[in-house]
Amino acid sequence: MVETEEEKDLVTELYNTYKQILFNVSMSILHNTADAEDAVQETFVRIISNLSKIDCANEKRSKAYIFVVTRNICYDILRKKHKVVFLDDDRELVDTNAVENTEILTDVLTVQNNIKMLSPLLKNVSTLYFAEEFTVEQISGMLDISAESVYKAISRARNILLQKQGDMKND
Repeated sequence: MVETEEEKDLVTELYNTYKQILFNVSMSILHNTADAEDAVQETFVRIISNLSKIDCANEKRSKAYIFVVTRNICYDILRKKHKVVFLDDDRELVDTNAVENTEILTDVLTVQNNIKMLSPLLKNVSTLYFAEEFTVEQISGMLDISAESVYKAISRARNILLQKQGDMKND
């Protein structure tokens, strides 16, 4: 909880600085205004609970932490909306959002698992670029790194993922 005036000022500053961009990030993932607003609210609840992880001296690190928290909350919201229903008395599970082609689902899950194995920078950049479709300039601003670094990270991530995909097809 916010106990001191200094902490209150920090939370207020973070909110005023990041609320709009976090809403935009949330909208790009959730495509629903109410869910995006909930995600931003939950982000700040978690920030307040983990205020010690916000390092005023290292804005770049704090910014990355805030975006990762937001992204994870959005994914949690999506997971909660991913319903499972029971059919018949056999209690057979049927996913209401099932992908018709299981090969595509398998490929998507494989790529997601491969992305999880990337370094934090490559994971964040590739997720923002490929999945969330942010521009290099937007990612550069979000993560407070140069556009050149973003391009290099995209290239490295792409090469690693393509190599892993090739390795899996050879197995």
